[in-house]
Parts: sequence; structure tokens; C-alpha cells
Amino acid sequence: MDIDIPPPPRRAFGRAWKDFEPVTEPERKLAEAARLGKICELGLAAPQTRNAANTIRGEFLRFLALGGDARTPVHEKGVLLRGAVVEGELDLEGANLPFALILFNCNFVATITLVGAQGRTIALNQSRLNGLNADNLRLDGSLFLSNIIATGETRLLGARIAGNFDCNGATFDDAGGYALSCDGAEIGGAVFLSKGFQATGETKFVGARITGDLDCSEARFDHAHGDALSCSRAEIGGALYFQDEAIALGRISFAHAQVGTLADAAEFWPNTSLSLDGFRYHRISATAPLDAKTRIAWLDKQIPRLLTGQNFALQPWTHLAKVLREQGHFAEAAEVDIAREDRLRRAGRIAPLPSPQSWWAYLMTPVNLCAQRDPAFSTGAQAKLLPNLIPWALHWFYGAFAGYGYKPFRVIAVAFFAWLAFAAFYDYAASQAVFGPSNALVFQNKAYEHCRPGVTQNPVSGKAKIGNWTRCPELPGEYTSFSPLAYSADLILPVVSLGQSNDWAPITSGDAWSLGYVTRLAVWFEELLGWIATLTLAAIASGLVKRKDGD
Repeated sequence: MDIDIPPPPRRAFGRAWKDFEPVTEPERKLAEAARLGKICELGLAAPQTRNAANTIRGEFLRFLALGGDARTPVHEKGVLLRGAVVEGELDLEGANLPFALILFNCNFVATITLVGAQGRTIALNQSRLNGLNADNLRLDGSLFLSNIIATGETRLLGARIAGNFDCNGATFDDAGGYALSCDGAEIGGAVFLSKGFQATGETKFVGARITGDLDCSEARFDHAHGDALSCSRAEIGGALYFQDEAIALGRISFAHAQVGTLADAAEFWPNTSLSLDGFRYHRISATAPLDAKTRIAWLDKQIPRLLTGQNFALQPWTHLAKVLREQGHFAEAAEVDIAREDRLRRAGRIAPLPSPQSWWAYLMTPVNLCAQRDPAFSTGAQAKLLPNLIPWALHWFYGAFAGYGYKPFRVIAVAFFAWLAFAAFYDYAASQAVFGPSNALVFQNKAYEHCRPGVTQNPVSGKAKIGNWTRCPELPGEYTSFSPLAYSADLILPVVSLGQSNDWAPITSGDAWSLGYVTRLAVWFEELLGWIATLTLAAIASGLVKRKDGD
């Protein structure tokens, strides 16, 4: 009776030792080291050229990375290799890597493919890479690319790495392209782009989620005609480090990104190159500058379109003030608020006005020529010039007078010095017989005729005398005596009545520029100033004129 013996199960090519025969001596050495859990040393540095003693086929390395076979088992420590030339493509697309893959100081001739692979820890430190495609890579451990030299694009789009992503000291070179692409990646640990990290081409972490820190200290991002570092919509749970001689040649975008702590040195951010609209951070590190001057200069480094016209990005200013205020730096927050209002006016958000360079053309040339020089001088805009000028001027005055509501003590100081200055002026005016009683019964009483300004003769001594109501001792004792300080206070404090402004007033003559007329103008001006100061302080106290902090 014949017995049918089933054929052996079919297997994929490249999953058995015999698929690689004849096996070279370096490959035998690597297989034995993998069995024993030891590192295979073929050199101490990444070799520049291949030879029979340092070359490993990419397909054979893949065979061991997948766990080998019954004849060639791999130790739990994984595959550990140093100083090899990896010839041919190391294609691990869709692979399930059961052990760690540690390949130090290796020279990979072809692209490494890890698309959709799953594994533990992969380390390629001090190696030379000719492109890395690791989209949707899944690692339970970390990815180490420290001190590598990579040409071509390095891609980790949508990768999921449970541990750290270490690129300290690495060099990525894809001029004009994407040097390092990590859009949508999720990193459970920290991302290190520091300690000499260099990228020629765009470095991208758009929409990435990083649980730990993003360290860009001592890094260089070089993409002069585009985005050097793009982290738009990224979420960074730890700190963002951008300090210690960090350099960026090109734009940097953290638009709509979120960071736990901002730890930077503001002078290292590039000028006119930042995109910070929507950028949020919970706090600023104590090691980073917290003074308003430096922080305002940092926001002024945004790309020009975010600082002009209707595209003016308000959120970076309101958010900075909010964070400073929450950290207890109230004075610095107020300075940021004031700078924000100044920038809004310059940007034309309060009221659009022509540029200063066009004012002379506006005054000296026809409207059509002005319109060619500045769109704000178009026929329609010209009709709105005066209506726009009024809110612009009021906004400027409010900033100078009260710091847009963030400097209430400035109002008090202005009122105090105005009180003293006007009191000194009123004292001088009184000495010149400018003030007289407001009460008509006193002013017209013949008994006090010699108190009236003018030269009279003393009936007792016969000497000439100049009348002065404020110096007249014959006035009844119940009438208020003139006091320059009290008179000035009565005017500048409209809600308080000291009786001075009701009982005394300047005496005007026919001369329009007489001291009496000037004094009356001073009285009106001080009364107006008093009302402005009082209403401003009341509005500030009630919170009506402060712009609320935003997120």
C-alpha cells in the first residue's frame, strides 16, 4: 500500500541559511555572534570602501534580523554589528523584527527600507546611510540615529516609536528637499536634534506628537529658500529647547503647535523667519529670557506678513502676555500688551493710513499720482483718510497717556505733575492780578473797589497801589481765600469740590493774547485733562478698555 508523504511546507525565499550559500567569512562571523548574543566587530569606524573582510549582504542581514532559522538562531540580545559595508538593499518592509537591530559604524550602500516594519530597538549610530524609508515604522523601543551621515531623504512619516528618537550629532543632507521627514510621527519619549545636529534641506515634524522634549540645542537647520524646521500642529509634552548656538537658515514654523515648556535663547531664532500664529506653550523656562524687551524682539522676528495688515497675527502677542502674567511677571506682561497695541496700529488694524513715505506725495502731488505710490491714497481711501485719522490718533494718545490701560499709574503721574505745573502757573497769574471773585455781589461791591486791578491811591498814606483781588485783605473772612494748589486740584479732580473754581476765575481783557485769556485756556485744558484722567482710570478699573488675554 502506497503512503502519500506530504511535501515540506513552502517558505519564503531568504528565510533559510541555504538561500545564501556560499556564505562569506564576515557573514559567518556575524551569524555566530548573533547566536551568542555578542557584537560582531569588523571595524571600529564606518569603512569607506568594501573588501572581502568587511562586506555583508543586505539580504543576509535581513535574514538574521528576522530571527534566522533553526540552524542559525539569533540570541535575545539581537543582531549586533560594527564596522561593516552593507551591500545591496536592506529591505525590511512589513517585517516583524523579534529582536533589537544594532548596526554601529556601518556603511549602507543602498537605501534602508523599514516601511510598516515592527520591532523593538533599532540603532544605526555612527553609520553612513544612503536614504532611509521608515514610514509607519512601529518600535516598542527607541530609534538611534546619532552621529550618522545620511544622504537623500530620511522618512519616518506616521512612525510610532515608544521610546526616544535620538539624532544627536547626525548629519542629514538632501539640499532642496526633505532632509528629515517625520510628519504625523508619535514619539513616546524625547526627540534629540542637538549636539551638532545638521540638516541641509527641510526638517519636518508637522502634526507630530512627542511625549517628551524636542531638543534643538546646538543644531543647524539649513534651508535658506524654504522652511528649515517645520513643526506646525505638533504636540510636544515636554520642553522645546532652542538654545546653545542653535542656527536656522530659513523659516521656522511652530504654527498651531503646542509645547509644555519653552526653553530657548531668543537671539538664536532667525530674523523675519518665524511662523508662530497659534503657537501655545504652558510656561517659559526660568533659564529662558523672561524680560519683555527680549520677548517682544522674539515676536518681531515673525515673517513680515504676520506683522502687517489684516494678516497681523494677534495670538502670539496675547498668548505671551497671558503666560507671563500666569508666571507672575505682571510688569513684563503689561509691556508685551503695550507693544502688541503699538504693532496693531502700525499694521493698520486700528485704522489704515498711508505709509509715512507717501505723506509728502499726498500733500504735494495729485491724488492719482499718490494712489500709484500707495494704495491707501486711492480715491476711495482718500475719502476715508480723516475718519481713519481720528481713531488712529485717539489710539496713539491712549497708548501714550495710559499705556492702553495697562499703565494706570502713568495717568496718576501725569495728573500729579500737571497739578503742580498748573498750580505754579496760577500762582504767577494771581501775582499779576489775573484772578477775581466769581461772585458778582463781591466783584461789583463798591466797598472793595480798591481791590480791583488798576492803580489806586491809598487814602491814608497817599501812595499809589495796584489792586489784586487775591491779595486784598478787605475781602470778607467768609469768602474763600485763593490758593493756587487748591485751585489746581479743584480743576483736575472734577469729582471733588474744594470751592476754589466756584469762587475764583480769570479776568479777561480785550487783548486775545492777554495773560487772562491764556489763564482761562489753561483752566479749560486742566478741567478737560482732569475729566479724561478720571474717566480713563474709571474705565481701567472696570476693565472696559483692556484687551482680554487670548490663547
